[in-house]
Amino acid sequence: MGRSAYWYGAVSMLAAAAAVIAAGVGLGELHFGLLLFIPVVYGSGLAAGIAVLLVFAAFILFAVSFGRGIEEHADLESPHSAERREQATAVRKGVGGVIFIGPIPIIFGSDRKIAGYMMILAVVILVLLVIALLAGFL
Repeated sequence: MGRSAYWYGAVSMLAAAAAVIAAGVGLGELHFGLLLFIPVVYGSGLAAGIAVLLVFAAFILFAVSFGRGIEEHADLESPHSAERREQATAVRKGVGGVIFIGPIPIIFGSDRKIAGYMMILAVVILVLLVIALLAGFL
């Protein structure tokens, strides 16, 4: 599967944003910090503005490239589409995830088994975070 020009544009914009952020840090206009455990870059000035615009433009181009990829591969009229559908239904894949908003986990999964695994994962992550907090790492 080839990459579109939008994807390459987004990657190059992210690389340019990283270069602008590095230059901004070198000039003292930008600073690094931690918000809970998430690294953030903050500052003011021209470097900060350009970096923010480049990152937002890169995200937009990533979204466009993703949409274009779906559009290009949605060929339902081909004679091989029935064969592809049969192959896709032969292998069942499950997805799931855990999102923490503060100390509250949001758990989702495509079926009960995956959701159960995600619940166990959420408890393990929560216990590790509490241990890290009590040990003074956070």
